Amino acid sequence: MKLHSLQRAVFLSPMVLLTVVGSAYGQWPQWGGPHRDFVVRDGAKLAEAWPTGGPKVRWRKPLGNGYSSIAVEGGRLFTMMRADEREYVVCLRAENGSEAWRHGWDAPLFDGFFAQFGKGPHATPTVIDGRVFAIGATAKLVALDGSKGTVLWSRDLMKELEFTPMICGYACSPLPYKDTIILPAGGKGHGVVALRQKDGSTAWHALDIESSYASPILINLGGQEQLIVFSRKGINGLDPANGALLWEHAHSTQYDVHACTPVWDPERNELFISSAYGSGSELLRLQRVDGKTKVESRWSNRKMQIHHSNVIVEDGRIFGVSGDFGAKLFCCVNANDGEFVFRERGFTKASIVHADGKFIMLQEDGTLSLARPGSDGIRTLSSFPLFDTRSGPAWTSPTLVGKQLYARDRAEIVALDLN
Repeated sequence: MKLHSLQRAVFLSPMVLLTVVGSAYGQWPQWGGPHRDFVVRDGAKLAEAWPTGGPKVRWRKPLGNGYSSIAVEGGRLFTMMRADEREYVVCLRAENGSEAWRHGWDAPLFDGFFAQFGKGPHATPTVIDGRVFAIGATAKLVALDGSKGTVLWSRDLMKELEFTPMICGYACSPLPYKDTIILPAGGKGHGVVALRQKDGSTAWHALDIESSYASPILINLGGQEQLIVFSRKGINGLDPANGALLWEHAHSTQYDVHACTPVWDPERNELFISSAYGSGSELLRLQRVDGKTKVESRWSNRKMQIHHSNVIVEDGRIFGVSGDFGAKLFCCVNANDGEFVFRERGFTKASIVHADGKFIMLQEDGTLSLARPGSDGIRTLSSFPLFDTRSGPAWTSPTLVGKQLYARDRAEIVALDLN
């Protein structure tokens, strides 16, 4: 079974190998895993079903508020939370959940912050060779020593660059590229910034675009590395080495909200993007012609609307739960023409991890499910309530390392053994 993903091209170019954080299997060093596509390739065999009541719980403990997912490196977990009007980066030991360290800062919310669905933090830490890069809901960025939690450097991007994040707060997870980390930002000439990992100094800045909630990705198009950034008005391709604009494509929504990470299919040279609020999904085919990138919109499907969870692209099919605040449908779309292969009820909004031919899905109502996608539907193998969600919806994507699953909601974090 072929797995199409945003970073499969890393195996094609030695240079691109340098852009992938912690690419060794068995780690989850950033948003979406080693390749930012929520696909696990370590070959670990998962059970075909879970016991009644779910997999074995290794440990469970309270955790402060937030939607930051969990990065894993070297037997340690890294996530973010909010408590007492401060934001924290927290490091836990994977074996028992005990706290190794935490680092916090004052995080007053800016005027106009829409806190109905939570005050953040929303972004996921990125771990690079023992260093942790994390950014909060008001765009305060820190680089920490992963073993001790001491500060290497910090920057207040919102204050320095004179921009205001979207009303629910900053949400883009830092993207590693060579010796830099790249972040969408805002403000004139600072729509995207690249900062040197060693000291936080600016390597380059570019564009006047305003940041959306969607995290950026890297792709390889015919040997050329490209940075893909979802702005509030559309999708942009940049040179990650210097920020030069390579191409742009309009894709707007009713509220300028884009929160679903784009997905790259390197075998088909196609980029899938999706949004809620009336915009829907679109598939773009990218080609390099005479040294320039040609962008062709192959199809659009306004009924396939991914709000802020993720999608899985596999064997010419696109899977995800469609819907914003109304009815939710688990959908499969044919990548050739954008038509639905199937749509099924009975799901709430869900984040998906793809491993061993199966989907591990955490739904917003706290249900954790194991399912297998088919040609005419999705078959649920096991399902059980993992969180009660009285503190708020379970919108945080789970993390899978080997057969260990780490998940959180807005009140607690849990480690499960999927053996």
